[in-house]
Amino acid sequence: MILFMQQQLRPRASTLPAIFSSFVLFSSSAALITYINSSFIEQFVSARNVGLLFSAGACVSLGILFSAPWILKKISAYALSIILLALELLSLLVLTFGASPAIILIFFVVYRGVVSSLMYVFDLFLEEGSKTESQTGRIRGLYLGLSNITFIIAPTITGFLLGADNFSRVYLISSLFIIPILLLVTYKLRPVSKNITAPKNFWGAFSYIKNHKDLRHIITARFLLQFFYAWMVIYTPVYLIQHLGFSWQEIGIIFTIMLLPFAIFQIPAGYLADKKYGEKEILVIGFTIMGMSTFAISQIATQSFILLAGILFMTRVGASLVEIMTESYFFKHVNEDDSDLISVFRATSPLSYLIGPLLGSLALFFVPFPAIFAILGICMFWGIHCALSIQDTL
Repeated sequence: MILFMQQQLRPRASTLPAIFSSFVLFSSSAALITYINSSFIEQFVSARNVGLLFSAGACVSLGILFSAPWILKKISAYALSIILLALELLSLLVLTFGASPAIILIFFVVYRGVVSSLMYVFDLFLEEGSKTESQTGRIRGLYLGLSNITFIIAPTITGFLLGADNFSRVYLISSLFIIPILLLVTYKLRPVSKNITAPKNFWGAFSYIKNHKDLRHIITARFLLQFFYAWMVIYTPVYLIQHLGFSWQEIGIIFTIMLLPFAIFQIPAGYLADKKYGEKEILVIGFTIMGMSTFAISQIATQSFILLAGILFMTRVGASLVEIMTESYFFKHVNEDDSDLISVFRATSPLSYLIGPLLGSLALFFVPFPAIFAILGICMFWGIHCALSIQDTL
């Protein structure tokens, strides 16, 4: 990996490995707890209110992203990253050792808020560290692919660490990954942060996007993907445990199988987008697979490990293609100076965690639990329209 980056991105090769390493460690921390968060919070609030805590965290993240122009003018991207990482570490330690339910819930909201904001900061570092548009698909594919390997491995590890609902053990281990990230950012990424400028006109970015059809549709496609992630992360573990009767150990293995497509397909898909087909056709294929396979989840009535693992695997085949194509297409149209546009792009994640849980909680008043996967599958077909509406890069 380092040889590849040194050959292709020699002017910034010294910082790129640190950026990749930091993001992989960050992903490892998040991956361990992503699929247990909803079950952990369900110990303190009702199942229907779990989504509201995710929505509250999304509000915090949106507040940070929308304040990015002011924040980055006052402090550097380096200082912002240190503050966010410190808050993440503190939140994870509170979730590990906290005794008061109220304090735990408050810091869960803080944790959810800083995670998406850190994704934005890492984007700024990566854009500054790799200014080569012709390599965008492959760089983004490698960046996401390495990070997604952690999400593939983590569920099985989490399932065995969790044991008899030992959530504290998992949150503690998750917190340990933040320490080396702080060291990498302090000693390796501080110099590159000096070249990262504050967004020039964040609110004006919305008008710009509205008037540029390709950016509007690719950001809409990205929002649909993040909406899919929000529903699946919150409701899939609850569905598997409470409705189908799987154990955490079984769920860990199922989720590991489910996430394999991110390691298998993203790097070659990024290459094909750069050299062969562009992003448009692959986006259509991805959304089609996502819609059909997610709808199929609602039709499962029995506890079948192989069937469920296979269907969930297919949902991520589609999602992995959509993820790398939206990343590749968007970052071919922006650079590190477009931090206002990057803010909007990254805001799709917390926005989906604001809207998704609210709609999910509302839907559960009117439909049985399995039906929410049918609703989600139907929503994904709108992404085909978004894909067909963009001008391809090849």
